[in-house]
Amino acid sequence: MSQNNRNTNKLRILGISLVKDLVRPGKVVEEETLYRVKKQGELLEAYHIVVFTKDKTIPSQVKLSGKVFCYPTRSASKPSFFIDAFRLGSEICERESIDLVYTQDCFVTGLVGYLLKRKYNIPLCLCIHGDMIDNPYWINEKLLNRFFNILGKWLIKRADTLRVVSKSEMEKLIRMGIPKEKIWNIGCTVKIHEFLKADGAPIRSRYLVNNGKSKILLFIGRFTEQKDIPTLLKALTIILRSHPEAVLLLLGQGYLQAKLEKMAHELGIEKDVVFVGSVPHEDIFAYYAACDLFLLSSVYEGKARVLEEASAAAKPVVATDVSGTRDIIIDGVTGFVVDKGRPHDLAKRAIQLLDNPEMATEMGLKAREHILRLYSETGLLAIHKDMWGKTVSRYNNREITKPK
Repeated sequence: MSQNNRNTNKLRILGISLVKDLVRPGKVVEEETLYRVKKQGELLEAYHIVVFTKDKTIPSQVKLSGKVFCYPTRSASKPSFFIDAFRLGSEICERESIDLVYTQDCFVTGLVGYLLKRKYNIPLCLCIHGDMIDNPYWINEKLLNRFFNILGKWLIKRADTLRVVSKSEMEKLIRMGIPKEKIWNIGCTVKIHEFLKADGAPIRSRYLVNNGKSKILLFIGRFTEQKDIPTLLKALTIILRSHPEAVLLLLGQGYLQAKLEKMAHELGIEKDVVFVGSVPHEDIFAYYAACDLFLLSSVYEGKARVLEEASAAAKPVVATDVSGTRDIIIDGVTGFVVDKGRPHDLAKRAIQLLDNPEMATEMGLKAREHILRLYSETGLLAIHKDMWGKTVSRYNNREITKPK
């Protein structure tokens, strides 16, 4: 059966992905990523995913489930991934009669998807997971991002569907002239049961018992400019004036760690900040359970998954007003949203929560209720299925027009 006539309930989708852990034999794949891909595969006739990796020892096909198949590019370098992914994608399109190409981003994987769309006359759905397009913070991080910004803006006008993860990204695309009916705002499922059973007592014992501390402030993320951890450290100096019992745990790693450690020393808070480093994924839940509140100081995001996780753990959040924050945090109800780069604002709201533990507890419980409603697995999977099905049906019934 050709892709033009296939029932949209029985689609064959080709994914182009950079999540190399999906094809690493013997490696621990992030549980939620693997789970999500398998659940999406259950909605389809088949889900074939081309995955970037440099590992040449991986088999040419890795079967994740009865309907999900991964194909490692085994590329010599990142630049050669583009050629390798297009070659593998072409082979799969010719062999499997693919109905839709679904790419992880609107840059390199998006360009591979666009070329496959043109070659095989099939629709293209691009994912936009971050607030990158026309974002000056992101554009100025690397010279190459200037090129990617131009490429991304060109590709999103040629995609048949765009999946975003925040309302603000949807609004940005509409302002750029993308028709609203082509944009789908779809989040990711949160495995709430892992947070419900998590025990934070051992973590609290480790970091509070012997240092005179009694409150844990938590940050989880990479130590990069994007996360603006200096603003977080400056906020901590203000928080400590009224709450010397607080300790900030920084989970993660990155090239800025030495600079951040030096800054903590210069601010005189080195004893109040713990650089925990990276921890196994299965241990993350205990850290959320252990903290009293979660802080995020980013200057841009797509939709920070840590905000979803902190809310699922029933913790109040103070986060900067970046893409996705207001989708997750109801300001003044489940946490607080503050302006970027304003340590005094961040500290003020954190102090308000520390001063009012009953309010903090109530906000955390409301945050969990909000996440349960917003990111139910059944609901999100149904929306994915609807997006894919409508993308294919609209494409098959389209009037061919040239993009502007």
